[in-house]
Amino acid sequence: MKVITPRFSGSSWLALSALRGAYKRVRVRIRVRPERARGVLLLTGEHDDLSGDYLALMLRNGHVELRYDCGSGAGILRSPEPVRLGHWNTISVYRHRWDAWLRLNNGKRVRGRSKGLFSRMTFREPVWVGGAGNTTGLQSKLGLSDGFLGCVDFLRINGDTYQLMKDAVATLEIFKTPQKLRYPKEVVAKNIEK
Repeated sequence: MKVITPRFSGSSWLALSALRGAYKRVRVRIRVRPERARGVLLLTGEHDDLSGDYLALMLRNGHVELRYDCGSGAGILRSPEPVRLGHWNTISVYRHRWDAWLRLNNGKRVRGRSKGLFSRMTFREPVWVGGAGNTTGLQSKLGLSDGFLGCVDFLRINGDTYQLMKDAVATLEIFKTPQKLRYPKEVVAKNIEK
């Protein structure tokens, strides 16, 4: 089975090469179709235990959350509007030194700033999509350890558009995205509460 648009099971992930030349700036655009209101969308950092620098994009209680740390204190941004479960959502992120902004679809752009004196980020670990691979420390740093349940059909980081399956250096349990997803109302309500 050839997978072009990957679907993540909540325990699957896809790894891309570590970011290069992104110590001052990171610009991300990702398009997702979530089936659950929580889970790690994208994660990368300096170390596999999230000590030092890291950048994490996730869903929490139906909202998009960006957490990033330049090594001396995290910045946290949260979309004011929730994602639409079962529909395609576009998430845009921009970080320059301490400052960052986050936007879900055509909603309000949320701005924030990380703490501390350090303003550069070092990325040595892979870019994990849909999960966290071998990363530890998720619960203590992010307050969340669930992987993403849903599909990703577009990812651009710093001007590079990825063909996710082709550009992956490793994957675990990736499936093909179905054309249509149907959800009974009680399933949608249950997943928003989680």
